[in-house]
Amino acid sequence: MPHFTPKPLFVSLFIAGQAIAANEAPVVLDEIVVTPTLTPTTVANSLAPVTLFTREAIEKSQAQDLPELLKRVPGLDVQQSGGTGSTTRIFSRGTATRHTLVLIDGIRINQPTSGQGQISLIDLDSVERVEIVRGPKAAIYGAAAMGAVINIITRKDTDKTLAPELKITRGSHKTEKYAGGISGKIEDTFYSLKLGYHNTEGFNRRTDDSRKENDGYRNNSINAYLKHNFSEKTSLSAYLFQNKGETELDFGGQNNQFTEFTIQTIGTELTHQFNDSLDLKLGVSQSKDFADFLNEDNSFPSQLDIKSYSRVAQLNWKLNEHHLLTTGYEYIDDHIVGSTSLTKRSRYNHAYFIQDQITYGNHDIIIGLRHEDNEQFGHHTSKQFSYGYWINDDLQVIASYGESFAAPNFNDLYSQDTFYRSNPNLKPEQAKHYELALKGFSQSGRWRVGIFETQIEDLIINKPFPSSGFIRENVNQAEIHGIEAELTTELLGWNYTTSLTLLDPKDKDTDSTLRARSKQLVNMSLNKTWNRYTLGVEWFLQGKRHNASFNSRDDLPGFGTVNLLQSYKLSDDITLQWKINNIFDKDYETNKGFEEDGINTLISLIYRPN
Repeated sequence: MPHFTPKPLFVSLFIAGQAIAANEAPVVLDEIVVTPTLTPTTVANSLAPVTLFTREAIEKSQAQDLPELLKRVPGLDVQQSGGTGSTTRIFSRGTATRHTLVLIDGIRINQPTSGQGQISLIDLDSVERVEIVRGPKAAIYGAAAMGAVINIITRKDTDKTLAPELKITRGSHKTEKYAGGISGKIEDTFYSLKLGYHNTEGFNRRTDDSRKENDGYRNNSINAYLKHNFSEKTSLSAYLFQNKGETELDFGGQNNQFTEFTIQTIGTELTHQFNDSLDLKLGVSQSKDFADFLNEDNSFPSQLDIKSYSRVAQLNWKLNEHHLLTTGYEYIDDHIVGSTSLTKRSRYNHAYFIQDQITYGNHDIIIGLRHEDNEQFGHHTSKQFSYGYWINDDLQVIASYGESFAAPNFNDLYSQDTFYRSNPNLKPEQAKHYELALKGFSQSGRWRVGIFETQIEDLIINKPFPSSGFIRENVNQAEIHGIEAELTTELLGWNYTTSLTLLDPKDKDTDSTLRARSKQLVNMSLNKTWNRYTLGVEWFLQGKRHNASFNSRDDLPGFGTVNLLQSYKLSDDITLQWKINNIFDKDYETNKGFEEDGINTLISLIYRPN
């Protein structure tokens, strides 16, 4: 492992927090998540590091969009091309954006063209919860699940006959948001309908825009869900989630581009429980990612229309009190139409997976295996082994090993772009992952410290082309070493959450830092409630971003921002929220050439009957 030199302040904060937590009585953390293993488990019992944002946590964060929410997750480096609705990249534990698998209700939305999911275009007010699992999960999810899995869960059941809700938001840059809906049940039928509208004039994102025009964003969202229980053992559900709108971006002051987008998932799911030990899930779904690129002068119009069809079957079999066996099959069929310049426009993938969760006394073991048969790159197998040992009721040590891969996307292989050149001879990226962690629990919180190493062979990067532009190539090897530490506890009546991530992402060919990564990430938050009033402070720190430009080895300087959050319960059903972002009006960039927002504010009124 490399020799990191974090500032003494960071170390002191974690040591102090852990000492406080260690002196408390034990607690059981029973928040349920499904993403780490495809089966319900608690955050406390997950061997993989997992972060959960419930609907309550999302509202308390007062985050305007999903990228803003994800900045709170240890190990996730969020890079944006400006404000709301802008192109967003996530480097999970130093891996590339295409190495983070993004799901909506379990349906993958990573573009087969670029490999990344359009998380900046998803209406956060329609999201019920977000589960983020860090580290490799290719043994159950397959390609792209190398750095992390982000599962955005929109639909929900409710025990109430009728549950209306309404949220109104106003803010800087003439921002206005409306979100509302109803959910409930009629006997054995559950339903939910949510609508959202988001409009903002935005701010000037481009540093080279001579006209300094604002770059706006509009989004209309709908989330519909219907489920019927035919019996205590059998249920059928159908769901639709759609975000449709427009985002603007100026280029050098000469020509403005407007992108009309649609992000949509639609599907149905059948579940049946044969007995207390055996249950089955069958799902059919389609995801759509549409973009219509329109220039102000009507020059060079283009479209991208991606449709992905999937079928999944999953069988969970509790063999005995020690073994839970999960096995399944997944079929994915990607199709690309529109004016994009690709020499190939479709591919299919068959996958078979099996996982065994083993519990014997103080020992927890997970063994996973997934085999892919892909039209594009042939056969590939991913593996996972995790072992956890409970030293006592409050302390567990975990060791994990995994093998994952990421296939070249369509742009990598088949694009006819003359600047970012494709390469039909690319090989899939392959990775081996090692992790050792220690986690503990107390009456007032929890903590976790882990070290990890990722070895990637045939990493795909853009290398300068002799004449001009770039060409995709495999490098021999990249290595990422990292340390993560996170703590949630109570200090003097304040709820305190903090995390520290230290990374050393290296291109072993050139002994240089992998492009656009930051080596240090720190998040801290404090909040306290007095009767009906809650006050919170957030602090985000990020080290310099290395090799930030394609054309040079320029670095982007590190920065720190502070946000102030307030809320007041006007009644049991109505809450007023007020957030001031970047209160010191810090100038900074996370993507070279694209400005982030200065000081800005949002005020929200939420109505939700208890």
